[in-house]
Amino acid sequence: MSPAKTKRTTNAVSNVPQNRDEMTAVIMEIGETRRQIARVEADMNDELAAIKAKHEERADPLRDKLSNLETAAQMYAEANRDQLTNMGKLKTVEFPSGKVAWRLKPPSIRFRAVKDVVAQMQSLQLGRFLREKIEPDKEAMLKEPDVVATIKGVTVVSGEESFAIEPFEAGLQSGEAA
Repeated sequence: MSPAKTKRTTNAVSNVPQNRDEMTAVIMEIGETRRQIARVEADMNDELAAIKAKHEERADPLRDKLSNLETAAQMYAEANRDQLTNMGKLKTVEFPSGKVAWRLKPPSIRFRAVKDVVAQMQSLQLGRFLREKIEPDKEAMLKEPDVVATIKGVTVVSGEESFAIEPFEAGLQSGEAA
């Protein structure tokens, strides 16, 4: 087993509270344990941030160099495109160290304000460019579960009970005067 990995052990449940006072103490301990875990995670994230910053700093000059090399290669390729592509007959040009290629991206459509575009299409009677999205309305279905239960392929799942422990946590006020 590598030193980075530690084996988790499962503890047998011990010290089950026997009364309300003991339960209060257990909930308090749960809260403290959760806070300890949060501190460990915060420490880990601080360390990871420092490591990331160190490596980002090392990578920055390499990113600049790469950008300059890519720009220079593209400038050469564009200036010599007719010669390299045999007057546009080729889209890819092989070099001993790699290749360059010109690709035409497929057309796409972009919208800024979809509602305005839809309204304009409707006013111009361009409904052929619009579609309706029809889908089941789960909220309406939950109001009539008996009817919905008769529909093949639909299952009404009743609410499941969960158990939650919420230790009291008080937050710190901001440094501003109230």
